[in-house]
Amino acid sequence: MSESFGEEVNRRRRALDPKVGQEALASLADVSRNTISNLERGAVDHTKFTELRIRKALDQLENGSGRPLPLVSKDIKFAIEERTRDEIARQIEAQLNAYPESVFPEGSDSPEGRYIAAMRHAYRTAARIARGEDE
Repeated sequence: MSESFGEEVNRRRRALDPKVGQEALASLADVSRNTISNLERGAVDHTKFTELRIRKALDQLENGSGRPLPLVSKDIKFAIEERTRDEIARQIEAQLNAYPESVFPEGSDSPEGRYIAAMRHAYRTAARIARGEDE
């Protein structure tokens, strides 16, 4: 049976000379120490991005660079997050088209009108949150 990713992390980390603690590996990989600990114990699943970060950090330590090289610069990461947020917000706002105000005017006293108004409000709020406007 092949070893799990957590077992591999533990083996590779302990094989380093000098030994590297979980905190140092976590810092280099830009994850929490708890993430490393939980992975090594097999207590948590991981994302591919987390695996990539940890593998890259271990490779750096094994190759002797010993200092973090950013996988993604903070500016690029922020731009990606902003683009992703905007795309999510656009998709949410597109759902408003299912409830056009011309067909379902705001302020209607009917149960359907109140339901539609609540849906439109929820979609608008979700779009603002996706853009980070309500954080």
